[in-house]
Amino acid sequence: MKRFSSPAIDCRLVVWFESARRKLLEAGLADRGDKPLGYWALPSDRHLPLALVDRKIREVIAAEFDELHATPGVGPKKLAALITLLNRAALPQAEPVAPVAPIAAAERLNGRSGVCEAVWEQWRASVRAHGLGHETMGRFAASLQDLPRSMWRDPLDVYVNLTLAEIRGLKSHGEKRVAAVVDIFGHVYQIASQLDARPHLRVRIVPKLVEQVESWGERRLSQAGPLESDEIRSAFIAPLLDQVANDAGQGVARIAESRLPPQTFSVQRIARQTCQNRGRVYELLADVETILEVRWPEGRTMARRLADRIAGQAPDSSAHQLIESAAQLFYPDRDQRRGVLAMTNGQSTCS
Repeated sequence: MKRFSSPAIDCRLVVWFESARRKLLEAGLADRGDKPLGYWALPSDRHLPLALVDRKIREVIAAEFDELHATPGVGPKKLAALITLLNRAALPQAEPVAPVAPIAAAERLNGRSGVCEAVWEQWRASVRAHGLGHETMGRFAASLQDLPRSMWRDPLDVYVNLTLAEIRGLKSHGEKRVAAVVDIFGHVYQIASQLDARPHLRVRIVPKLVEQVESWGERRLSQAGPLESDEIRSAFIAPLLDQVANDAGQGVARIAESRLPPQTFSVQRIARQTCQNRGRVYELLADVETILEVRWPEGRTMARRLADRIAGQAPDSSAHQLIESAAQLFYPDRDQRRGVLAMTNGQSTCS
């Protein structure tokens, strides 16, 4: 039988193992007993006993210490890590496993998603508890450039009842896509967990730039003063162009801005200047609409209310022309946009 070189280390590990076993039995295994040991592993854990992490908790604590001790490749450090996982599993299930924050893409560990199943389960439970499952993935992404386009409109409910292992088993869900899902759920959890201590409060989660525009719009619509072009440009248009730049890049934001007064460049001129075909320019303009629909779907109503307000005061003014152009840029008529795209022949206009 394999033994440690130091009987003192051996004895301490036996005592620690028996203590962890007792905690689990006293707490009651319930459904946690059927979860694998690795369910409680965290990204910061070192020396994990890989030969044992797939064993169920009830199987591990039913084994004799000498049996675990004799497992090939499992030394004192790995047994100490095993005991750490057992102690973690013994925590009350309502208690957080660990204060795990979302991990930036550059800090991913070995291409994995950076959280264990136990933490992921807490994050999913928080989304359900706060009724956020209907919100879209794109609503919470730091930048839509970090999220596959096919996921922009997916509600959190798509993933809220799946384990990480089940998500990895979905078609086209490699580690990059799984990491994006985990990041978003982690950020939502960070926000929602702060509300748990303040149950009398309710928070509506929207992009910061959008919140600024929305607050300005509601305030100005309740005031009697006229809306001028400069204010519309700085308080309504500029923040939304910043959001487009954040989610699609400065190039797309510049194309969008060139469609507004006073320049109002034609699609053909933009295509010629950017050496792209007209079909591609229309696609980029359609991206602007998609971004705003994902980030601020309520903005369509706000843009229309502002346009109607100015039309009632000064229908022939430059301010009315500007807000109508902005409304058509950010929230165009969908049937008209589809018709334009269908008629575009896609020939290059680059000289």
